[in-house]
Amino acid sequence: MEPGRSATFPVPRASFLVVQPSGVHYRWGPGMSMIAASYLAYFVAVVAFPGTVFWRRLTGGTAWFAVDAILGAGLGLALEVLVYPVGRWLDVPLLPLLLTAFALGLVVAFPARASTRKPFPWWAMAGLMVSVGVASAWYLRVGSHLIALDGPAANRPNSDSPFQLSLGAELTHHFPPQIPYVAGEPLQYHWMAYNHTAAAHWITGIELDVLTHRFVPFSMILMTALGAAAVAVVLAGRAVAAPIGAGLTVLAGDLAPWPWAETNTLYHDSPLSMGELISATQAFSTVLLLPLIGVTALILRRSGDQSMGHVAGLLVVAAVLIAVLSASKATALPVYGAGLAFGWLYSAIRRRFDWRITILGLLSVLFYGLNYVFIAVAATALMWQFSLAQVFFVRNAFWDQEKLQLNDLAFTAPTKAVLETLRTKYGVRWLLFDERVNPVPAALNHLATPRRTSGTVHVYELATPPVIPTPRP
Repeated sequence: MEPGRSATFPVPRASFLVVQPSGVHYRWGPGMSMIAASYLAYFVAVVAFPGTVFWRRLTGGTAWFAVDAILGAGLGLALEVLVYPVGRWLDVPLLPLLLTAFALGLVVAFPARASTRKPFPWWAMAGLMVSVGVASAWYLRVGSHLIALDGPAANRPNSDSPFQLSLGAELTHHFPPQIPYVAGEPLQYHWMAYNHTAAAHWITGIELDVLTHRFVPFSMILMTALGAAAVAVVLAGRAVAAPIGAGLTVLAGDLAPWPWAETNTLYHDSPLSMGELISATQAFSTVLLLPLIGVTALILRRSGDQSMGHVAGLLVVAAVLIAVLSASKATALPVYGAGLAFGWLYSAIRRRFDWRITILGLLSVLFYGLNYVFIAVAATALMWQFSLAQVFFVRNAFWDQEKLQLNDLAFTAPTKAVLETLRTKYGVRWLLFDERVNPVPAALNHLATPRRTSGTVHVYELATPPVIPTPRP
């Protein structure tokens, strides 16, 4: 058997089929509570516990155990998604359990030395829990109803949900991953987030659709609020920053998440958004970016008792987070890099060269460069190889102005000349329209052949329309 190929649950390469027992309805009740308890136990034992142990041993901690536990859980996610692909390739998908065993052995064999601890005031914790409660209430009342798992609404999903589910299934059963709907083609996509879904499925037995569209998004939303609070405490050095940071994260921005508000935007910056529910990469990268900001603050904070071993441990944590973040979302690491560039410029103006900023910058450039070469460029080439034109084009150096202009015209004001140029000159055969971006132009029905409708997505084929003979009088 080839390494990375599942012998127990083979999945056809050209298709993905989700089968659920009849009569199963995912409404909150005793059954769903048991599933939630299983996922919570998994997250605590396999993600949060080992992550917290490694965070405190490598960074020395932050003097607040709650802050260490939150940021450590983010590190635990990064370690989990690094370990799982190795286990999947070796046909041992339960390998992330070794993180728990290793952390437990570390605690028992080498107890941590006593260190200064600051109390976390009850009123700061209460304020933090208010923001967590608001996020939870939004998800239970609004977010969990946006993507249907059963019933008639499940037959008309949005354009992203089946895609997210198929990638989770691919990483569950195969490594290296391939495109679930294109046989034999490698998956040139940011797939780190789906390792968490796959590992959770193997260890808990929870169905992939429940994980993908329910518990994983919910946990990422809560981790975003908690992570913002922890980073605020690290930056301010005071516990009062926790409820402020969490409150701004959950409540700042527009009111688009709430059903009584009106908005014309598809995505917005709040963690309470449709983007967080249907984009596992967006949610996962946000969670990882927060502990990276926290450890960066610890690295750059000058103190007389920072030994070289201490700084090395901090840099190891930063390197792990940067490496995973670079393969989690293309837009996440540049934001972090911009902050590093500003810090380096500030230190240069003050004529104080900081080698730690330079190392962090070099790590970011290295991993983002690898990500660009092996994912972004390859994905762009694959898109053209299969002659796909779609709304969300990657606008980089490989696109010339004529292609961009033709693309925009095809989706807004199509004409026979525009579509013929795309078909004959550039080999484009298919157009994928998403109603969430703009309605399908009425003229397109006379210029191209409609082939398929799935949710908000409409697929048209650019083929020469048949000539209908004019009836003789």
